[in-house]
Amino acid sequence: MMHDKNMMHDNNMMQQHDCMMHHNSDHSAMKTSMDMGHNEPGMKMCKMSMTLNSDYENLCILTDKLMVTTKTQMILAMILVSVFAALFEYYRAFVDKLQHRYAQYLQSGMVTEKERLKYKLILSTAYSVSVGYSFIIMLLFMSFNVWVMLAVCIGAGLGHFLCERKSGSVSLVCH
Repeated sequence: MMHDKNMMHDNNMMQQHDCMMHHNSDHSAMKTSMDMGHNEPGMKMCKMSMTLNSDYENLCILTDKLMVTTKTQMILAMILVSVFAALFEYYRAFVDKLQHRYAQYLQSGMVTEKERLKYKLILSTAYSVSVGYSFIIMLLFMSFNVWVMLAVCIGAGLGHFLCERKSGSVSLVCH
């Protein structure tokens, strides 16, 4: 009787072992097929570093569709990032002018409720775009790549220099 019990126990153990082996081999096959897609020769992957770095090879800017792989591409990316940051200063000046016009319009006393709501909607939309724009610049800076960070700073400084902003408007900006 004891012998039969041991045999049943051994058979159960073998079945469990076979089941585990089958499961593991399925898992290994699945892992291998997934790995093959990412390790193909010539396929470039984005490098992401959460520390300050100066790498330019396989640097993705905001998306994997904007990947830098050469020095020339890095220089071009820096120029584009600088222009993007400089244009933000122009956009902020545009929003300041809208706000100034709105304030003058309100002071004229000839504003209907419908016109007031229209201007308020326009200003709110402009503000929303400004917040989104500044967050994109913040994400660029958070690439932790010194070249991208430098390009943001150069663009912001250049935009500030070239743009005549009279008002020191308070808005949610992240740089």
